[in-house]
Amino acid sequence: GDPAHACSILIVDDTAEHRELLAEMISQAGFEVIKASSGHEAYELWGKVCGDIDVVMVDQFMLDGDGWDLLKDVRSAGLKPAQKVVLLSASEQRSPRDFPAGYRFDAVLKKPVSQAILMQTLNDLFPRLDRPDTPGMANVATEPACPRSPHGICSTCLRADEFRPSRNTPCSLPTSARN
Repeated sequence: GDPAHACSILIVDDTAEHRELLAEMISQAGFEVIKASSGHEAYELWGKVCGDIDVVMVDQFMLDGDGWDLLKDVRSAGLKPAQKVVLLSASEQRSPRDFPAGYRFDAVLKKPVSQAILMQTLNDLFPRLDRPDTPGMANVATEPACPRSPHGICSTCLRADEFRPSRNTPCSLPTSARN
């Protein structure tokens, strides 16, 4: 939940290949990755651990709750008003008829997205990462820190000032939510 560590990303895509490719690119940069295969699954997960999710990256069109449904649900829930939500789509952005005008995505990425554009978008969402006195995303974590997280990184293990894992903080994400 602390926006300074910029570390936990929920990827929502109903195509497993797209979800896994995005997860690989993001985890290589040192981010904790949480995955969901539908908007409904993502919202249920987000409702449980929204304080630990920094960015939701969601596909525009899915059968079981699309990106627009998820955006509306997240914005209207009021649990985390500053939640960053990024739209991913191979087609042009098209909001549904009668969609609330005040609900907007924080960024829109066209599939297939390159790692460079993806990382630039994350840097834009979290400008602190661009400051010369803090390490870049590639240096977020180089050693496993959390024994219960497969990548050794989780949003609750990171602390704002150093972008480094704390070896004493256990991972609080449910096992089913971890990559």
